[in-house]
Parts: sequence; C-alpha cells; structure tokens
Amino acid sequence: MAFDKNIGLDDSFGCVIDIEKGQMSESLQSKESSMIESHPGLSFDVAADARQVTDAWGLVYRAYLSAGLIHANHAKLHTVAQAIQPNTAVILGRIGEMPVSTISAYIDGPKGLPLDAVYHDELEALRQSGRRLTEFGLFADRRQHLFRSIDALLELIRYATYFALSCDATDGVIGVHPHHANFYTRLIGFEPAGEVKEYETVKNNPVALLRIDWAKVKSMEKLPRGMRYLTANVIEPKTFDSRFRFDQSDMEGTAIERFFLDQPEPINTVSSA
Repeated sequence: MAFDKNIGLDDSFGCVIDIEKGQMSESLQSKESSMIESHPGLSFDVAADARQVTDAWGLVYRAYLSAGLIHANHAKLHTVAQAIQPNTAVILGRIGEMPVSTISAYIDGPKGLPLDAVYHDELEALRQSGRRLTEFGLFADRRQHLFRSIDALLELIRYATYFALSCDATDGVIGVHPHHANFYTRLIGFEPAGEVKEYETVKNNPVALLRIDWAKVKSMEKLPRGMRYLTANVIEPKTFDSRFRFDQSDMEGTAIERFFLDQPEPINTVSSA
C-alpha cells in the first residue's frame, strides 16, 4: 500500500494523521501549559463501561478503514485480542458526547502483547532482563491535521503512561511507522528497540518498535518537551480504579463480542476475577 505524502500511520498508535512538517514544528513550539487548553471542551477520561470502549474502538475502526489498513466488519469496531483483559485501560477524549481521540494501554500478561507478532524476540529479551512492559496502541483521532491533534496525543500518552506506572510497569513500547519514529523520540523520549519490519495486522505496512524506560528518561538532565509535560501533570492511580475490566458478562451483546465472533478463528477472552 502506498502512503499519501501527507498521511502517516502509527499502528500501535494506530492513527492516521496529517504529518505536514511545518504544522508539526509549529505545534511542538507551543508551551506545555497551553497544550490542552487549546481545545476548549475537549475532556479526557478512562472508559468505564462497554459503551465507552465501543465509542473508542469504533473511532479506531473508522480511522483504520479510511486509511485502507483493515477490512470492514459487521461490528464496525477494531481492537486486538490482548486488549480484552482486566489490565487494559481505554482512554477516550470527547467534546461533549462526541468521541474525538483515543488510545489503549495493555499491561503485559499471559497473552503477551500485540507487538509480539513481529517483535517477539526483542520483547522477550526485555522480559528476561526483568523489564515489565506495557504496550500503547489503538490510537486514533477524528481530526485530519496533526496541529489540531498533537495536544490530544500528548494527553492520551499522559493517561496511558500513568496507568502503566500504576501497574508497576518499567517500560512502554509502541509500534509506529518508521517515518514517525523521530517524532516520538523528540517529544517523549522513546528509543528504537528493533529493526523495521512488516506488520501483518495492518496489511503488512512497515512498523518500527520503540521503547521508553521511564526511570531512565526522567533522570535525564534535559527532559524531552513531552516528558516535561507528563512529569508536571501527575495522574493518581485511583483514576484508573473504575476502568472497564472486560468481564465476559459485561461484553455480552455488545459490538466487542460481535467483533470477536466475526473473526475467522476463535479468540479466547479474559474476564476479571
């Protein structure tokens, strides 16, 4: 699949966004304190029920489908099997009741992480060294221009990061289009953690594995711009207590259940105890 010159893919961030460099540069010059204030009415929270999760992953579905990264399905929803577990947090940005932006964070567990499909050896090496991983993925924003969504992206990463830290994770991993790797390195402090590969989940588009060691980045003498914002705006662990836990009974009859019923091979879901 060929990319339009102004369109980028972040697959674990899953979003299709305008990547015009002039707009990116202008956005990154904004003061951290004004990043969220530039969108009055845009509020963020942790999805607490199946409807909110469906709103979030429906937004992902529309973004992926528009970019030609997935096939249409009857549930009109896109997610990954590893996200269906109690240690997932789905973050959703809204203007009123309208879903605008989303990201999901999934703590490493028995199912592994979605990126294990292409980077199993790299992730397993981190696990064997004692690192506790969280993957950020299923990112989407309904807006077409990066300069209008960069602040939302940073706020979503803030929620995802503090969820991971509340679960004692040491590292975050993402899979992004190689053209965007430097963006995440400059903004947050991610580092390359693997070679560029093809990602079957999104029709074999290229993906680059990035990793962030939060303790290492926070100890840097000069923090990346985005990390300065994250460290200055702490989210308490109790914020995530009310997150949707993906109980089997709570998914019955929802688009989440329909999505997995539509899959060519059965996918076992995990319900909370």
